[in-house]
Amino acid sequence: MQNHQDLSLVPAALDDEAAMWLARLDSGELSASDRSAYESWLAGDERRRVAIDGLARNWGQYDSLQALPDDAKQHLMQAASLVDQPRTSRVGIRNRRRVFMSMAAMLLVAVLVAVLLPRAPGDLYATSVGEHRSFTLADGSILTLNTNSRVRTHFVSEARELWLERGEAFFEVAHDKTRPFRVRVGEREVRAVGTAFGIRRQDDDFTVIVTEGIVEVAGRNESPSAVMKGNVTSTPPLRLTPGETLKATAHGTAAEPATASDATLAWREGLLEFNGDRLDHVVEEFGRYTRRRIVLMDDRVKQQQVGGVFKAGDVDALTTALDQMLPVEVINITPYLTLIKSAN
Repeated sequence: MQNHQDLSLVPAALDDEAAMWLARLDSGELSASDRSAYESWLAGDERRRVAIDGLARNWGQYDSLQALPDDAKQHLMQAASLVDQPRTSRVGIRNRRRVFMSMAAMLLVAVLVAVLLPRAPGDLYATSVGEHRSFTLADGSILTLNTNSRVRTHFVSEARELWLERGEAFFEVAHDKTRPFRVRVGEREVRAVGTAFGIRRQDDDFTVIVTEGIVEVAGRNESPSAVMKGNVTSTPPLRLTPGETLKATAHGTAAEPATASDATLAWREGLLEFNGDRLDHVVEEFGRYTRRRIVLMDDRVKQQQVGGVFKAGDVDALTTALDQMLPVEVINITPYLTLIKSAN
C-alpha cells in the first residue's frame, strides 16, 4: 500500500531543492539524464510536487517561463494540477489529526517541564530573529544582544556569571573589582573587570572583540568543567587589549589585531558592513536577520565580491544593489524566497 503523507507539511529544505530544479528547467539546458534525475526526484516524495507547484505558480509571472521547453512546461503544469485536486480523503484527515495530536502532546510536555522542573538561577535575556535590544543588568552593566541571541545571568556577592547560550552580544561592564565579570561560552570563559567587548558564538566556536579595557580568555583546560575534573593546566589565559580580537575553535585560540572591528560591530547600529566579502558569506550573514531565504544558484554567483553598508535584514535593499552592481539576475519567487543566478 502506498505510504500517503500529509501534503500540507513541506520542509523548508524541499523549497530550496524545488527552486534549484526550477532554475535548471528555466535554463532550457537539461540533458536526458538531467530530466531523468528530475523525474526521480519528483517521484520520491509527494511533498516535492507541492513545493515545486508553489514556486511554479509565482514563477509563471516571469517572461522566462514562456521560454521553457514544452516538456519542462508539462512537468510544471502536472505539478500545479496536483495541488488543485481535493485533499480531504480519509487518509489525509487521519494524517492531519495525528499531526495535531502530536503537537498537542508536545505542548503539554513543554508546559509540564516549565512548571515542574526547577529553573536555573538568574535572569534570561533574549532576542528574536531580526531583533536587537539593550538591557541594563542588575550591576549596572549594559548588555546589547544581536539577532536571535540569548544570555543567562547569575549575579552573587562574589562574582557576576553569564552564559552566552546563542548568538552575539556586546558587554559594557560596570567597574567592580570585588566581583569578576565572567562570560561562559561552551567550555571556555571570557573574564573582565571593567571593560567593553563583544562575543559572537557559532556552535562551540566564538570570536571576541575588545573595544575598551582588558579581557582574558581562558583555554579549554581552564574552564569550570575542566577544573571540576582536575584537568587544569598552567597555561595562562590569553589577554586582549583594545583593538584586538580572538577566535576560538576546537583546534585552539588565536589573537590578532581587530582590523575590521568597526565592521564587525556595526550591528549595534542596526547595520551590516562588507568590504569585498564573498556573496555567499553576505547571504549567510543576512540570513541571521530575516526568515526570507536567498538561494545562490551557482558557484560563480557565490564567489562575487560585495562591498557596502546595508540595514540589517533589509533584503530588498541588498538584492537591488546586487542587481545593479553585479552580473546577476535576481528572481523573487515568493515574499520568503529569492533566487540569484548568473546573468546570461
